[in-house]
Amino acid sequence: MFQPLKSRTVHQLLVLGILIITVGVILFMGLEGWGFVDAFYFTVSLLTTVGFGDLVPTHELSRFIASIYMLLVVPLMLVMMGVVADGVFRFRDQQAVDAHDAAKKVLKAAPKKKK
Repeated sequence: MFQPLKSRTVHQLLVLGILIITVGVILFMGLEGWGFVDAFYFTVSLLTTVGFGDLVPTHELSRFIASIYMLLVVPLMLVMMGVVADGVFRFRDQQAVDAHDAAKKVLKAAPKKKK
């Protein structure tokens, strides 16, 4: 069932996603002086475009960096999710083709009834 999630591309994208989140956490811990949990929470809400508004950057530099981070990273995350979804759909389609081919072989090999 999770065969497409075992591909090398998916693993690389997962590592890239973790790296993106880690960079955001480190940035906001340093710029805003937030603890790990607050910086992680803000980064995840930023990347998912939820933006609850309970944590906001208070310094001009933090707001500028958050804006650049959003412009660069949100589209990248969407592309990454699209690549994973595409892999899942391709795998599902290939399974359907394989099942159809197997059924054709079974029907071809079955003894024919005489009328």
